[in-house]
Amino acid sequence: MPGVMPAVDLERIAGHWKGSTEVAGVETPWGIEVTSVVDGGNLEGTIDMPLRSTFALPLTNLTYDDRGLRFELDLPVGLATWVGRLRDNIIEGEFTEAGLKGTFSLQRTAGAAADATNDDAEGRFRREQVVLSSIRVTVAGNLTLPVGQGPHPAVVLINGSHGQDRDSNVFGFRMFASLADHLARNGTAVLRFDDRGFGGSTGDGWETTIRDWAGDVATGVDYLASRDDMNGDRIGLIGHGVGGLVAPMVGNRTGEVAFIALLAAPAMSGADVLREQLQTSQRLNAGSAEMLAAQRAYQEQMPRAVMTGEGWKEVEAFFRERLLDAREGMHEAITNPYLSLESRVAAQLAWLRSPWFKSFVEYDLRQEIVALDIAVLALFTAVDIYRRAESNSDSLSEAIAASAVSSHTISTLMADHTFRDPLAGLVAHETGEQRDFAPEFLEIPLQWLAEQTGTP
Repeated sequence: MPGVMPAVDLERIAGHWKGSTEVAGVETPWGIEVTSVVDGGNLEGTIDMPLRSTFALPLTNLTYDDRGLRFELDLPVGLATWVGRLRDNIIEGEFTEAGLKGTFSLQRTAGAAADATNDDAEGRFRREQVVLSSIRVTVAGNLTLPVGQGPHPAVVLINGSHGQDRDSNVFGFRMFASLADHLARNGTAVLRFDDRGFGGSTGDGWETTIRDWAGDVATGVDYLASRDDMNGDRIGLIGHGVGGLVAPMVGNRTGEVAFIALLAAPAMSGADVLREQLQTSQRLNAGSAEMLAAQRAYQEQMPRAVMTGEGWKEVEAFFRERLLDAREGMHEAITNPYLSLESRVAAQLAWLRSPWFKSFVEYDLRQEIVALDIAVLALFTAVDIYRRAESNSDSLSEAIAASAVSSHTISTLMADHTFRDPLAGLVAHETGEQRDFAPEFLEIPLQWLAEQTGTP
C-alpha cells in the first residue's frame, strides 16, 4: 500500500535532508523533513524553500519503496514532483515543475537545533502547561512566565497559517517558542496554544472559522486576566500572518485587550490576499501565456464560487486540467495517475469549500481595524512571498486613519516571512545551522511592548 513501509525503511528515510534542484543550469537550495505517522507508518513531510521565503509546506503523495522516494508539492503555477533514489544518505533524482524538468540532490543533515521548549537553563523564565475549555473544544498550550511574582504584562500569540502547533514550527524553526522565550526574558508573560485539531487541542481545524478561532484566543485572554500574577490592564495580542486577522477581531470584542501587534499580516480581504499571492507567484515562476491567463481566470472565479456557491464546475475543471498537464511525461511518478488525480481534485475542492476557507475569503481586516481604539504595531517584511509589504502597509495605514486607534507604528524590515534574515537563511541552509530572528525584529517589538506595558 503506498505510503506504508516496514520500520527499517522508515528509519532510512525519516529525518532532515538538505540539497538543491538544478533546472537549466540554475541551482536552487531547499530541504525537506520526513516524519512518520504512528498508525501504519504512513509518511508525512514538509519542504523548506528559502529563496521563495516558503517554509514547512506539506508534501503530498509522499512514498518510499523499492523504486525509491517520490513526493509532490501543489504550487499555484502547477504540480511540482520529485522522484529519486536513496544511496548512502544521499537522494538523487528528477524534478519537474510547471513543464520544467531538472535534477535534484539531497543529503541527510543533523536537523533542527535543540528543542526550545525546555525551561531556561539560566532561570530567566519558566513554563507551565495550560489546558482551557473554549467553545465546544479544549485548547492546549504553554504559558511562559518571567521571573518574579508579578503581576506581569502578558500577550497571547496567534499562529500564522491555520493548522499549527503552539511552537509555530517552521521547518525546525520554532518561531513562537523562540519569541515567547525572548519576551519572557524581558518581563512579558506569553500564552501560546495549538490550533484546533492539532497537538493537544481538540476539534476539527477545517471546520473552524475565523470567528471560532477568535473565540479560542478570547478564552486565552480571559484566562490571563483571571490570574493574580498577571496585570489585567496590560494584556495584548500578537498575530503572525493569517493570525493577524484574528487579533483585531478579539480586540473589538473584549475590553481586556490593551494593544495588538500584527506580524506580516494581510491588511485586505481574503479574496484580495489570494489574488496578490498569485501575482507574486507568477512573477517568481515562468509559465506560458495560456497558463498564466488560466490562473488569473481561476483566481477571479474561485472567490466568487466560495462566496456565492456558483461556478464550482469551472473551478473543478481548472484543477483537473492543471493536474493532467503536470502529469504528462512523468514516468512512474504516480502508480495510478488518474486515481491520484481524482483524489487530488476532491481534496482541493473539499479544502476550498471548508468553513475555514470561506471565512477567510470573506473576511476583511480593514473593517476590524477601523473599529479599533487601542494601540497597534504592524511589521511587514521585504522578502515575503505571502505578503507584499507596500500594498498591505498602505492598506493598513488607510484603515487606521479612519479609526480611533490610540497610537500606531508601521515598519517594513529586511527579513523573510518568519522575520529571519533571508541572506543568513541561505548560509544556514548550506551549513545546517539554525538561525534566530533578525536583530532588528527583536528590537522593535521589545521596545514597543515596553512602552505599552511599562516594563523596563
